[in-house]
Amino acid sequence: MLHIPRKLAETIIDLAYEGLPMKVCGILGGTGGVVSSIFPVNNISGISEHFTMDPVQQFKIIKEMQDKGLEMIGVYHSHLENPAYPTADDVRMALSPDLSLVIISLKKLDNPVLKSFRISPGHVEPEQVEYL
Repeated sequence: MLHIPRKLAETIIDLAYEGLPMKVCGILGGTGGVVSSIFPVNNISGISEHFTMDPVQQFKIIKEMQDKGLEMIGVYHSHLENPAYPTADDVRMALSPDLSLVIISLKKLDNPVLKSFRISPGHVEPEQVEYL
């Protein structure tokens, strides 16, 4: 289960809107399985159909999280024309089954959808989101 303050979930959705027409992405940090911080990461892909996190920025964020005593809880990104469900690329690029993959779908601009998943080789498991 992903535990996230409602305010942070709303901020991620706001960032997805602000990033249009590109996908946005970032890292979720926290402790004890509870998200307490979001770290937006620049999408350096250059195309709206894909995202690639800036590796230099990722490294700096991981270092900052370690300095603050935070763990990586998961990652997030937006889908512009797809539902909030992992694509084949999302599954292929999943880092670990221990991390949440949060997807924000803006397929219907007036009705954003945020969902979370755990991905292991060949398996996508929807994850319940508990808003704090």
